[in-house]
Amino acid sequence: MKPSVYSGRAILFLLLITSGIVSCEKIETGKPFNLRAEEKRYIDLSLSFTLDSIRDYRCPKGLLCFWAGDVDLFFTIYTPGKKTDVMANLYNSERNPFTAGGYTWKILEVNPFPEFNIPVDPKDIRVKMIITRD
Repeated sequence: MKPSVYSGRAILFLLLITSGIVSCEKIETGKPFNLRAEEKRYIDLSLSFTLDSIRDYRCPKGLLCFWAGDVDLFFTIYTPGKKTDVMANLYNSERNPFTAGGYTWKILEVNPFPEFNIPVDPKDIRVKMIITRD
């Protein structure tokens, strides 16, 4: 029996989906986890996300500031046929927590805290967060 073109396409589709899932880590909802910029994670087969970048403008330790500052976190959330860009903040209650894809996303902390005259490699910044189902 000769295999059909459709079965070949189905196999290719499954391989592509599997390789996409293998390349990013699954998170367990309801439990805090750490994330770095440019890491892709998934919640289930229909929902994945990437923390694209982090902009930290908190007042560094060792300085006296008039404003404490905040952290901007830029996410891309992927659902079937849709890509949504979201900007969240650490301290702004209007942007933390936020909802997307039927889940609530809460940023708990961003480490390390900036220090005056001590640069931080963006790859060393960790975002602790928790995602729960709505």
